[in-house]
This record gives sequence, structure tokens and C-alpha cells, in this order.
Amino acid sequence: MTQFFPTLDTKQGKIGDKMIQIDLNAPTIPDTQKVWRLFPGEGYQFLDNFEEQGIAFLDTPGLVLPDGDLSDVDDWGPRIAHSQGIKNFISEYGPDEEYEINLEDFADATAQGRGRARMSIINFFNTAKHYDIVVLPSPVRMGKILIGQIGNRRRVKGFAPEKYGNTFIPARSVEWIGSFRENTISTKLSESLRNQHAFTLLEKSLKLEVCALAFGSFVSGDNYVSTVYNQDSFRDSDAAFLSNLSRLAAAACISLDLGEAGLNPNDIVDILLREPPLQYTCLQESDIHSEGFTRYISQSIVSFVIVALASSYIQLSQVHGAEQMQQEIKKMVIMNSSPNADPRCTSRVSEAVKRIYDMVPMDKTMAICDAARSTGGRGILPSARPRNGN
Repeated sequence: MTQFFPTLDTKQGKIGDKMIQIDLNAPTIPDTQKVWRLFPGEGYQFLDNFEEQGIAFLDTPGLVLPDGDLSDVDDWGPRIAHSQGIKNFISEYGPDEEYEINLEDFADATAQGRGRARMSIINFFNTAKHYDIVVLPSPVRMGKILIGQIGNRRRVKGFAPEKYGNTFIPARSVEWIGSFRENTISTKLSESLRNQHAFTLLEKSLKLEVCALAFGSFVSGDNYVSTVYNQDSFRDSDAAFLSNLSRLAAAACISLDLGEAGLNPNDIVDILLREPPLQYTCLQESDIHSEGFTRYISQSIVSFVIVALASSYIQLSQVHGAEQMQQEIKKMVIMNSSPNADPRCTSRVSEAVKRIYDMVPMDKTMAICDAARSTGGRGILPSARPRNGN
């Protein structure tokens, strides 16, 4: 799997017979959805096995897992010792040597000294749920981390042929979302991933960052997160373009919350120059050198409105002439294709975008589209994406 970086399909969002559809593609991340830290074996040796097989596993070859709730199991000592016995044999004689090592041979083994392994197994196969997120590091020289979502199959057979030959390893299915450059993540996350415990919960303070990497846009509690990616160097003109959209988005959201009918075109200069109230601003995180991103985190839908606007202006920049542009704006649809999207949130973002287009005069809209054309031409890609219209 290569470095994850979104790309623009030029066939999407076609202008003309099909309406412009801007997809927020922003899932809702519930508090119950956890993020787990997985270490991919000594020397990171299982990374390729995980990616190639669409799975993840612990370093427990031949581990015999009983049916039912694993937290009720009382013979972890023999089970873990049995797996360790298989590891020791293969380590000594090689992965191609046949063996007959039975669980019964370890009946007297105790769980003493195996508590950490026991908890990792229970957490991995029992506690971690479908759709939970898993994040793991690679060797420092590779400079990437891998993020995936745990699949619905709790127990599948995994293999590491170079290490264990034909011996199966109990595994879970994982949909790998992508790999991300480690130099774009925080120092705290990077250091946390070097923790070599087999499988543990990631610190809650780092959950937002991992979800932002994985999804680009999402809602988690009171946090609304969106991302604008840059495929080339990020210029001051790009920053100015996004800053203006941020002010417009804040004004639209304020008018919504105040129950006002719309935005006053006479206020546009004031909107662009005046600092909005704190709750309508965004915390920004960025890595804008070469391929990078600007991340918006807000306590309201402002961050979603910013990327919806950016995407829509980039699409409209393909239009020639005020009349056609007016028609395209009227047909434009804001949607959220994520299966657990909040329809009320999507509706409010759509209304906020509409208020901005209603307020800004057409000549100014065309000027914004000119700026968007330059920005989009440099590979600026909002996490809200155009989709094929009907």
C-alpha cells in the first residue's frame, strides 16, 4: 500500500447537464468507537503480511482460542505457553520443519508472567469492535504509519510464511484505509506508536488526530473536523483564499444560529475584516510543505462549510459566463454519503453555503472562482469532494 493522499477525479462534478454535488463524506465518530495501537511484531516484521492479507494479528502462532467470551477463559497459561512452545520450536528448527506440539502438553503452565499477553489477546479478539480504528507504526527508516478499521470477522486465519511457514496465526480482518507520512503527525502520536505493547488503547487525547488522518472530515462529540490537502507547495494566496472562506462560513453559521433570514450583502466587507466570535473560529493544524494539509477543528459546522465552499468554488471555476454560473449554483447540492451521517448537520451546512452564494454578488462570485481556479490548479483538494450528479 502506498502513501495515502486523496486525488481528484476529473470526471466527477462535471459541469453542464449534471448538477454539482458536493459530498462532505464526514462520518460521525461515536464515543464508543475506540482507537487501538497495534505493534506489528518484533522488528515490525508483520507489516507486509497485514497489508497483503487484509488482516492484523498478534505474535501468537498456533494459539488455540476457545469459543465464547474470552474474558471468562481461565486457562490462558496453557494456551499462551502452547503458542510460545510453537514459536520456540520454529525459531530453533526453522519454519519448514514439521512438529507435533499439543495444547495438552502445557496443561500445568500458569498465567503468571503472562498477564500482558493475556490482556492483549482479550482486547484484540474480544473487546475491540467492528469499525474500531487500529493504528500502527513502521520502522523509522520507512517513515510511515498505517491506519485501518477492524472488520466484522473476529477470527480468521493469518499467515507469516517467512517467519512461521504454514502455521496459522489467529487474526482479525482489517480494512486498511491507508499509510501516512510519519513526519506529518504530532510528536506525541509518533512517540505513542513506538510503545511496543502488542495491542493497547491509544490515548484519548490522540484520537482526534488519528480520525482526522483516516477520514479527512468527521464529527466527534462537539468537534467538527475537515481538511484541505495540498499536493504542491502551499502559497500565501492559498492561505488568503481559505481565510476569506473561513470568515464567510462563520458569518453564515452565525446568521443560522441567530435565526436570521439570511446575510446582508452590505455587510460583506465587515464580514471579511472583523474577527468572528471564538465559537465560530477554527483551530488549525497544518503541514503545508510539498504534499501536506490544513486541518480545521471547530465547535460548530464552520469547518464543514469552509471545505464545502472551497470545493464548490473550485468546481464552479470551470464555468464560463455569469448566466451559466447562476444556473449551476441553483442546482448545486450539498450531501454527505457517509452511512452514519447526521442529516440535520448536512442540511445546516447546505443552508449556510446557500446563504453565502445568495449574499455575494455575481461579479464577486466570479472573482472568487478565479482565485479558486488558481488554487485548484495547484492541487488544493478539500475533503468535501464533488460527486457525479444526476
